Amino acid sequence: ILMTETSQRESSNLSSFSAFISKLVSSGATWGSKCPSTHDVDDVDDVDGIPPSPFVRTLSGVKYGDESTKQSLDLYYPEDYASRHLGVRDETKDGTDKRDDGSEHPSQLPVFIHIHGGGWSRGDKNNRFYGVPSVCRTMASAGCLSIAVGYRLGEYPRFVEDACLGIRWIYDNVSKLGGDKQNMFLAGHSAGGHIASLIMVRHETFLQQPHSIPPDFLRGMILLSGMYDLFEPMKKAPIDVKNKWYKLAYVWPAFGTDAQLLLKNSPLLLLDPDAKNGLETDSSKRNSKLVDSVVGSPTLSKQNSPLLHKTKSIRRSRSSLKKMVGKIKEKGAVGKSNEDETYGDCNVAITDNSDIKHKECKTRKVVESDDGDVKNKNCSDGGNDISSIAVNTALPPTLIMNASYDMGLELNGELMCKAMSKYTEVEHVRIPSTNHASISWNEDAAVAMKTFIKSKMFRLDEEESSLKM
Repeated sequence: ILMTETSQRESSNLSSFSAFISKLVSSGATWGSKCPSTHDVDDVDDVDGIPPSPFVRTLSGVKYGDESTKQSLDLYYPEDYASRHLGVRDETKDGTDKRDDGSEHPSQLPVFIHIHGGGWSRGDKNNRFYGVPSVCRTMASAGCLSIAVGYRLGEYPRFVEDACLGIRWIYDNVSKLGGDKQNMFLAGHSAGGHIASLIMVRHETFLQQPHSIPPDFLRGMILLSGMYDLFEPMKKAPIDVKNKWYKLAYVWPAFGTDAQLLLKNSPLLLLDPDAKNGLETDSSKRNSKLVDSVVGSPTLSKQNSPLLHKTKSIRRSRSSLKKMVGKIKEKGAVGKSNEDETYGDCNVAITDNSDIKHKECKTRKVVESDDGDVKNKNCSDGGNDISSIAVNTALPPTLIMNASYDMGLELNGELMCKAMSKYTEVEHVRIPSTNHASISWNEDAAVAMKTFIKSKMFRLDEEESSLKM
């Protein structure tokens, strides 16, 4: 990972680092003991002869908000960096300021921000099952300042607002923490992958207007086993139990049942309203004529074409997004009348050269409920009105990863990759021998993330920079 070796910069920043960290500690943050990195560093290839750090130090409970204890951050530092810059000395060393291999310590670290998963209603940044400690320790051992973002669970939009508030705090204070503002990366696992992608696709709404964060503040984004469609993200089967369970257990309790609200928070459908999950059937082929009436396609002017001009935002009007939602609701009368939530089969070819085999999508019907326990929420991002949504197309380079056994989310990742490829550099990777949880502590996944960050970093001077992996 990039480290800019400049003695003047280092000496001027050292006192401010220590002073700011001391202020955080006095406000309730606590240093943890030295912990080993997640993976055996001997299995990671050296870069430029500088080995990774075998240990990390964690500063936990850094507050970014006052409404909940969930509004806090955990900071993961390479142990040798903490010893050098932050006054956290390793009792096993002699107090020198060099690594074990004799190399100098860096002054600023690349920043890796990670949002945990848990279906928006459970999970915690301290729970290994939800991936954060393993991912953050791994990236810290590689030379990053890894930051885990906690957020309030439950109803939308507070978990999105908290994630954005945490990112704003990091953005404002990153230099004081020893981070490099020119090398910031955002990551998320599962529901955290949804949150990370959503706040970048709707950057103007969530980050620019409320927090004045520019759209180009990231060097890259990493999405692990995320869901990008709040309607049907899992690969469909003849009896579509997975998507029914997903909506009942996770989506409706967090977002409610309003179709417009679900659409405006589905980053995949905002980028490509024609994207559909499903299983191709004979019935779908017979009803392929329903495609255009089920899902409206956005109309991009020649000026806004991603092939001619990379716009910062697209305004989707009632003729696209709102028309799409209205017809989703109306199509309930066209299809089969049964207890299924979906009606009417349709088929669409994604691309001629695509290796995606499952191309069918049933017409979506969102069940409306008068039950007071399931709220159709009017949110701070404009309520349920989708008459004008700013869709950010100045997206950062992105790595999308799925587990080999990922509950059917693999296709959703492929579709998100295809949708984002119109606007940015994006890669989709399947990690072998992993499931939805274990991808967070898998060694192959760790190597893929490190390689991606190394390749996307901003370098002021190649001759004065050192890479650490």
